[in-house]
Amino acid sequence: MQFSTQSLRGSLRPGQMASLYASYGVTPDIGTRTPVEVFDVARRTTREFQMFYRPEFEHALAGHPELNDVFTEETLESAFLRQFTRLEREGARGTRMRTIRDGLSLATSAILLTGVAVQVSQDARETGLWNLEAYHHANMPFGDLHASWAMTGVEITKAAITSALTYFTLPSHHVVDEWLKRYELTMAALIAALHDIDPPIAAVLEEAGRLTRAGTASHVASEAGRQLSSLFTVVNYVLAPARIALFASDRIGSLELHTPIEWREPLMGLLRVVASVSDLLRAVLSQIGTHGRQSHFGARMQALCAQAAMLDAMVESEPAFPRAAARFRRAFRLVGAVCDRSSNGVLGQFAQNAALRELLRDILVPAQGSIKPDPLGPQALRWFDVSVAPRMNARDSDRLESGRPYRLFTDTPEDHWGLGPGGALRAMTLIRTVYRITLTLQALGSRIVSAVNCAARHTHRFQPSASAPGASTDDAYVRTDAV
Repeated sequence: MQFSTQSLRGSLRPGQMASLYASYGVTPDIGTRTPVEVFDVARRTTREFQMFYRPEFEHALAGHPELNDVFTEETLESAFLRQFTRLEREGARGTRMRTIRDGLSLATSAILLTGVAVQVSQDARETGLWNLEAYHHANMPFGDLHASWAMTGVEITKAAITSALTYFTLPSHHVVDEWLKRYELTMAALIAALHDIDPPIAAVLEEAGRLTRAGTASHVASEAGRQLSSLFTVVNYVLAPARIALFASDRIGSLELHTPIEWREPLMGLLRVVASVSDLLRAVLSQIGTHGRQSHFGARMQALCAQAAMLDAMVESEPAFPRAAARFRRAFRLVGAVCDRSSNGVLGQFAQNAALRELLRDILVPAQGSIKPDPLGPQALRWFDVSVAPRMNARDSDRLESGRPYRLFTDTPEDHWGLGPGGALRAMTLIRTVYRITLTLQALGSRIVSAVNCAARHTHRFQPSASAPGASTDDAYVRTDAV
């Protein structure tokens, strides 16, 4: 639906205006912005607008607070380079932990499949059958009951360890992706604002941010690998309770009937093979997706740095073109004001809809000399599916500026349990809650792994070094709980 702010002008009496804006906590922004200031706002609000994955974002920052350092550089490119260097290390740390997890899963599944394959092929040669009966002894390779229990113990141990190692990657990659996403949307909003002023400049800036073919290919590999890996993860989650139910019913049935049910043993053997193959494929696809995502991070960083260099050049040329410089500063000021209050969805809408840009300009950045903003209430934002909602995280309220406790969203804000404002239930709350419980268990497992690792490092810390007698090992001590 096309919308013009002209249709709403005069919809409110001037006397209603002040109370309306005060009630929504929206005040006009009259400050000036440079590209560095605009993207420093984007850096800060990336953390402020975290919702469901806020615990993971905070977990990454807990061990590496320098990731969120204020931009102090004079140029945007140098500010990006400093933060992107740190983000690249953080992403590589997450990739390394995922490689360890997938390597362990791959090796374990390969060993299990080898043991099963030996028994299945032996049974097939003896019976001449390659049907379900061929998997009759797959649960007891080498004809040994102890081997069956050992295989089950290995599977349980592998599941516990890989689940704990899974959480190490999520915070690292999430914090990188969220900052890059916020910067990209802010850059898109800035390009749109510049397009209203100088279309050729905006077109060149947009072209500078296009990914190379390698960057696009890494994105395709990342998405394909991660989605298919998730599919096999779901298969494993479904197979696990099915195998447990069959195992329990087989044991109970054997005790009651004194004879085992013939079809259960082969079926359990087949499910063991399917589960091991599924986990092996999941590990391979996970590696493709993880390394593709890490490469895609680098391509996105390069594109943003290229655009930052162009913005820096625009600022350097301001003295020669004062009229153009004034228009550019107004665009920076508008985008900074919008970014300070808006979720990623609103920034995306702002970049795509000229009417929304006009409305937010009237609300947030009134014309010079205006004592009050244009008489358009925030309810006009509903035309664009933009809502004004309170912040979800009350503990951050002391860091917000006075009179501005509200933010703009295109969807309902949610906390890390999937609940809406005031604890309201949402359509996805149940699924989100189950997923949050899973993440909580994974986080607990990761703390146990970190504690064991720290204990091992602490023990090694006090052992004298043969290469450097008397040298302190303090510098080598690493906080693994924040990996």
